[in-house]
Amino acid sequence: MLNAQKLLKKLGNTRGYVGNPYDKLKIALDYISKNMTGTEVDDATINEIVFLTKKNIAETILHQAEENKIKINNGKLIKPSNGFDSELANKKLSMFMIAPETILKDEVDTMIAESNAAENYDPNETLDEEKNVEEGFHENRVALHDKKNYIKVSNLLKNKDASYSNYEAENYQLLNDKYNISANMLEVESENPIEDAIYGCKPGFFEKLFRTTSRQYTNFKNLLEQRMDGEASREDLKNAAKDYLVYKFPNFEKTGKLTDEQIQALSSSKTRDRVWLCYKTYKGLEKSENYEKKLDNIMNVSKENVASNNLTNELNEKRALNGNLEFQNNINNEMQNEFQNNLENNIQNNNEIVNEELNNNNEEVLIYENNEIQS
Repeated sequence: MLNAQKLLKKLGNTRGYVGNPYDKLKIALDYISKNMTGTEVDDATINEIVFLTKKNIAETILHQAEENKIKINNGKLIKPSNGFDSELANKKLSMFMIAPETILKDEVDTMIAESNAAENYDPNETLDEEKNVEEGFHENRVALHDKKNYIKVSNLLKNKDASYSNYEAENYQLLNDKYNISANMLEVESENPIEDAIYGCKPGFFEKLFRTTSRQYTNFKNLLEQRMDGEASREDLKNAAKDYLVYKFPNFEKTGKLTDEQIQALSSSKTRDRVWLCYKTYKGLEKSENYEKKLDNIMNVSKENVASNNLTNELNEKRALNGNLEFQNNINNEMQNEFQNNLENNIQNNNEIVNEELNNNNEEVLIYENNEIQS
């Protein structure tokens, strides 16, 4: 079964990553191929899996830029590297950032095609070992030993460009909040760290009996649960977390920060747990806001990169082939306009040819008539 938390573990850290971020696409595809069930559950989960793959890769790009002290601009998402073709990686990553679901499908289809070439290859046909290595036939055989699963992945991703785009537009803020808050709870080994953290902060017997739970924490808990269900806004949850933290630490209003020492100084373990939950939620929401601003820059650079490298038509064609009716209609309209223009040009050229022939014929007639008169 596809699981978001397990996918993120497979994709690995976004900090300290020294390789090509695009390589994480293959990690994601490998995870999907080995964990999909072939049921409707996959269809219900695949959009979130694609979203998290994009999020992990985008954060990897951002952290590489930060660690290498480079700016993401001028069509460059990653710095030049001796370890891989960074120019090609920039092009591929740019298309992936714009249409992640479609580029994932394109990547797995390419892997399947390479596997087909490897299977059809007869090593007895040539002794050119350098060519064998260059084309990577043996490597592809190993990498795609379970090609049937990759074909299933391709079918799972098929015709979902438009539906994924809608899913991302509607859910990106909520998903960023959910996974950024979860990422702050590293000590909670769970598939549902937020739910488990809330459960760990529940009132005890006497707290329930005497109704001593603070209004601030009750409001925060309710809004956190509602936010995870998409029924509360980020702003409301952030304000509720801040209200509880200010209730416990009035100076938080000015600083916006807490230290471990401040929290550990609290007398009640239950209060410490609640403060940690509120604080990690607050910082997770801040991370979402900062990430989304930086992601906007990545998206702008990606669009510039696609345009400057003349990849717009290629990307649009891939999206059209992957079921996006908007791009299919655009391509059809462009083809129709091109056909109409060519038709008009042909008619104009034909008219010019006909007129030129008529003019030539008239000249011949005049010459003939003049000859007749002179005779």
